[in-house]
Amino acid sequence: MSTSGHASADAPPNIVPVDVRFPIAILYFSRNARQEATAKSWLGHRSSRNETIAKALIDRTACTLQATGLPVFRFHEGNQQGETFGEKLVHAYQALFEQGFEAVISVGNDTPDLDQVDWDQIAERLARGELIIGPTVRGGTYLMGLTQSAFDAEQFLELPWQSRHLCEALVTSLHEAGHFLHELPHFRDLNSLQDLFRYIREHVQRDSTRRLLHRLLGSSATDTRVSGFRIWPILLTFPPFRGPPCPHSQPPKLQ
Repeated sequence: MSTSGHASADAPPNIVPVDVRFPIAILYFSRNARQEATAKSWLGHRSSRNETIAKALIDRTACTLQATGLPVFRFHEGNQQGETFGEKLVHAYQALFEQGFEAVISVGNDTPDLDQVDWDQIAERLARGELIIGPTVRGGTYLMGLTQSAFDAEQFLELPWQSRHLCEALVTSLHEAGHFLHELPHFRDLNSLQDLFRYIREHVQRDSTRRLLHRLLGSSATDTRVSGFRIWPILLTFPPFRGPPCPHSQPPKLQ
């Protein structure tokens, strides 16, 4: 798969599709770090640390998406349309389909394992007319790859967004419409401190996970207890790592 440049959601005419025969875009659906820190409960009332975690996850996801070679459009609170989560996501999909994309892959910012996804295979399956669902361990989705022909805005709006029943309802709806689905591995999204600790236990041996944890929580804090959990002693046992998780010195700015 060839590499294309990236464009912001505010400047769609500058898009250079990866494959002009079947152009595919990534829809990065993400609030800014401050808004995300307010919405999530990683460290309770410690808003400044919550914002640090949010920024780390947002930047990590942006780096992962940039490396796919697909054009990436970030939809945030400044350019989303609609009142509900479903309405905002529907408008984002429609905006990209109206720009001529045949398929759109939507992702959020709170699934660190996106770097384990085979993006080339996803693009190939979408080009064959398959739809892609990435389920979370709690019944939601971390990735949805939909073709323009399969996208039904009315049915999309009726789905139980931001609930444990989303994935099941989405799969049922698409199957009933006669679409073929390919399901990706179940990944964990990080919405709470408990999610963060489960992720640590599951992936602590990965170098990329250790780098992320150093950035998320820091290793020089004097406070060793957060919401009843001892965090910093775990991090202090990690050896230092060289090189940032992003191939560039700074994360890409996707607007």
